[in-house]
Amino acid sequence: IIRFAAGDRPFDAPIDAAERLERVPTLTPLPRTRAWLQGAASLRGGIVCIVALRRLLANDEAGTVNPRSLVILHDGARRRLGVFSSSLPDF
Repeated sequence: IIRFAAGDRPFDAPIDAAERLERVPTLTPLPRTRAWLQGAASLRGGIVCIVALRRLLANDEAGTVNPRSLVILHDGARRRLGVFSSSLPDF
């Protein structure tokens, strides 16, 4: 299990779902998408959609992205997804 936080809310995910941890890269905004879809980023030769989990689950539109936030990348069904995390104790 890997534990991370989105805002002040803790989340757990299976460790085998986490591909790797990264610093937040430069994001390219995606027009006409939901507020929780922060944009797309180029990471290690691939394009990854970046999701603000706090906005998605808590409907917290006021949540801002801290430039020091971490991204947890999931690899499921050949799809990669980046998730903002405001803290990750083991990183």
